[in-house]
Amino acid sequence: MKFVSLTPIVGATDETKSLEITVDNMLSTCGEDIDSIILVRPGNASDECKRKIRELINRYGSKVREVVQTEPGIGGAVRDSVKVSASSHIMPFPGDLAIDVDCVKALIDKAKIYPDSYVKSSRWLIKGSFTDYPFFRKEFNRAAQVFLRLLFQSKVTDLTNPVGPMPVEMFNSIDWKEQHFLFLPEMVLVPVRLGIDIVEVPAKCTGRRLEGRSKNSFIKTAMYLKVAFRVRFTPKNKLLKNDNKNS
Repeated sequence: MKFVSLTPIVGATDETKSLEITVDNMLSTCGEDIDSIILVRPGNASDECKRKIRELINRYGSKVREVVQTEPGIGGAVRDSVKVSASSHIMPFPGDLAIDVDCVKALIDKAKIYPDSYVKSSRWLIKGSFTDYPFFRKEFNRAAQVFLRLLFQSKVTDLTNPVGPMPVEMFNSIDWKEQHFLFLPEMVLVPVRLGIDIVEVPAKCTGRRLEGRSKNSFIKTAMYLKVAFRVRFTPKNKLLKNDNKNS
């Protein structure tokens, strides 16, 4: 497999300025490696968000595309977007600057070296990556990472953050089950369970500062454990689509 181009999939609901910063930064730093940025939104996105998406499409033409999701949740948004992607690799990315957009170029550069691997960002690869992040949530996440590494016998440092280039062929071979926030850990834990090579790149993580509010919660985050146990104890072949079980 060769890295040809990347389609970032950026979720948007009530973001405007942060969405603009994300798109501007990606296209100014690595636009030649991006086929198009998909801005995927639910039908009930705010009017301001919809206007900002139209503004970005007018500014960048075919480099920015809008997808109104038909499947629910984050998982549905990503699956709907992958269906219309024309790239060799796709990458989910938050529209609220929760992950520093400056890491995208480093992720792409690494994906060019390891095109068959899942190259992903890690908030825990180096110290001092978290900024303006609630202390309790950070420590809960730290403990969860330790637990998940033990459960999966893995050296991956960030097992709940899927931001990074994944080969489309790899994505399409997996039988994804989750739709809402639980899709985030599923997108990392299934490749880990399948023994897929994962390459991590450090990324900074920031609490929301500009706008919008987090759609996540402590209870939702705790539900990640439900996904972890399901994936860990599911036979590997049952995590794949029927066409890929014997490949």
